[in-house]
Amino acid sequence: MQRAFLFRPVLGNTRPPKPVYGPRSTDRLTRRAARKIKGAALNANQLGLGLATFMTFTCAPADRQRIARGELVLSREMRRVLNAMQQRFRREGQTVFVYVWVAENPRNENPHVHLLTNLRVPRAQFDAVAAWIEALWGHGWVKIERIKKPEGAGHYILKAVGYSAKGTDGGQGTVRGNRYGISRNIATDETTFDLPDREAAAEVLCALTRTLPEGQDVGELAEGVYLTRFGLAFRAGTDVAEIMQVVDDLSEGVVPG
Repeated sequence: MQRAFLFRPVLGNTRPPKPVYGPRSTDRLTRRAARKIKGAALNANQLGLGLATFMTFTCAPADRQRIARGELVLSREMRRVLNAMQQRFRREGQTVFVYVWVAENPRNENPHVHLLTNLRVPRAQFDAVAAWIEALWGHGWVKIERIKKPEGAGHYILKAVGYSAKGTDGGQGTVRGNRYGISRNIATDETTFDLPDREAAAEVLCALTRTLPEGQDVGELAEGVYLTRFGLAFRAGTDVAEIMQVVDDLSEGVVPG
């Protein structure tokens, strides 16, 4: 009997991985990380906390050199910035603050961070808040944009980092420390099941459909593969051979995507 996991968004607090600073580094965003990012965006929408603001934190030349020497760690700086943002906006009445961030370093020359938050700034205060966040960052510049469709925020940030369909885009560059971060209140989970054969796989999927949160009819298991209350669904244009391959993979303990 083999084991495999099926990814599904899970509402509620989960325990995130401990922050990692120092010598550990990565050169790409993994497929597992991409699933967690998209799941977090879905969770935020379900909770009425759509990720409606997109920020890009870039570095001045001097700080790029500090990052290259290991003197400055992007994940540590983002933690500092997010803590300060959370404290300020809570004082101003925004009691729930959620976020997803991803770092990249194209060609190992331009380290920067993309951030999605549920922050909604009134137009009259936009310039002042933007200036405050840039001063708080203190390493260069911050560009802030409004996202018109928060339900697509997960795909938006993955597109921003140049994440390829297979999650192996080498152009993302080397990043020291954590490569991404998700606030605990929208974090996702991955559940492991035994899948000895097709019949068991079908039973598991039926059981999963009953766990979808109230009012949610669709959960994304992988790129183009969806879990609905009626079973598996695929994006328009998926041919029969691809569908059968996913079913076969499930029976053999292989995760879709």
